[in-house]
Amino acid sequence: MKKINANLYRMTQVTVLGIPALITPHKISRDTIHLGLFCYELKGEGNALAYPMIIADEVPDEECVGSLITVAPMLMERVHQLKLLPGDIMESDDTYLYTPAEFERMFFER
Repeated sequence: MKKINANLYRMTQVTVLGIPALITPHKISRDTIHLGLFCYELKGEGNALAYPMIIADEVPDEECVGSLITVAPMLMERVHQLKLLPGDIMESDDTYLYTPAEFERMFFER
């Protein structure tokens, strides 16, 4: 799977287990993530974002179905992955797509 520069793409805002996030069906190059944001990869079956889905720090290219950028950590020390079930990812009511910079401003600038 090709890695993308997160700063060049607009992504859908979602909430994952209560944590605001951006989701993309691409793998994100880690060196394009702003300081203060967290990036995780999604592992799933096939090419669609289907459940169950696993959030992990890194997923092999052939198993990666997308990435998440979050405002808070999803994984703790010694926890290498988190299994998501239906309802764990909730889409925002607003259909606007955000860049990571716009998303970061929503939560960190006053």
